[in-house]
Amino acid sequence: MQATTQMFETDDFIRISFQDEPRNKKPIGIHWLQAATAGPLNGPEARTIQTFRIPSLLGAALAALCVFQIGTLLYSRRVGLVAGLAIACGLLLSTEAGIAKTDAALAGFTALAYLGLAKLRLPAAGPATDWAPWALWVGLGMAALIKGPIGPLLVILSGLMLLAWERDFAWVKRALHWPSMLVAAVIVLPWYIAIWQATNGQFFFDAVGQDLAPKLLSLIHI
Repeated sequence: MQATTQMFETDDFIRISFQDEPRNKKPIGIHWLQAATAGPLNGPEARTIQTFRIPSLLGAALAALCVFQIGTLLYSRRVGLVAGLAIACGLLLSTEAGIAKTDAALAGFTALAYLGLAKLRLPAAGPATDWAPWALWVGLGMAALIKGPIGPLLVILSGLMLLAWERDFAWVKRALHWPSMLVAAVIVLPWYIAIWQATNGQFFFDAVGQDLAPKLLSLIHI
């Protein structure tokens, strides 16, 4: 919230700062989403916390809806409903939905990518399947803009495990849909290029070396 507010104060929507220090940890996505809600609704200078929390609330809702749809696609509507309600009412997601940070929004767009993957895995159904690659790649693009490689890494590893388990490569061709892949690139690349130029690459060194790498190492040790 503070970093987003400072973007309005400095008119700099590329670099992320917390007070006088660069905040080279997570990409810009959550700050842009917060700016899109806090700016028009009440103005960032008012620091009304509820307006900064809206992206998290919407992200949690998107996650629950996508889980519902995935369960419906793979099993039945009843299974999907139970799964969607379970994740929506779970302590972790329901808590994150009320916090102005990255995780609930990341969950929503990662779930959207998983929904696209689940639909692509099913036999091709003509126009009914046309939205699946868009869901996959837009979800991956937004997840990468919110928290770097975490969301895309989960989906890609799931896809690789699915290929190894089922030995069915038919859905991969449907997933390689260049218009939706181009949209994902448009979502991600402009800011990544801009922040590289604005910080001379320091953002990536700090984000990987000081934030991402220690977390990955801690998981390996566990």
